[in-house]
Amino acid sequence: SCMYLGQLGSLMINGSTWDLFKAGYRDKRGLEDKLAAVMPVRNDRAHFCSVPEKELDRCRIACDDLLAIAERELGIA
Repeated sequence: SCMYLGQLGSLMINGSTWDLFKAGYRDKRGLEDKLAAVMPVRNDRAHFCSVPEKELDRCRIACDDLLAIAERELGIA
């Protein structure tokens, strides 16, 4: 019922589950790259430390991309 984004990404790209998600991404590396931009900002350490502005910008862009893909794949307008 609850998991971290990194765990979700691992579940999405491993084994037969990738077939359920691959239509939204050019390849596994594309998803991994987007998650890699989010992970430095969304972790336990980041809650107690300042995060560099460029890291936040990369995270925002990656989150926007992930949301757009999810909305497109789910048919949400």
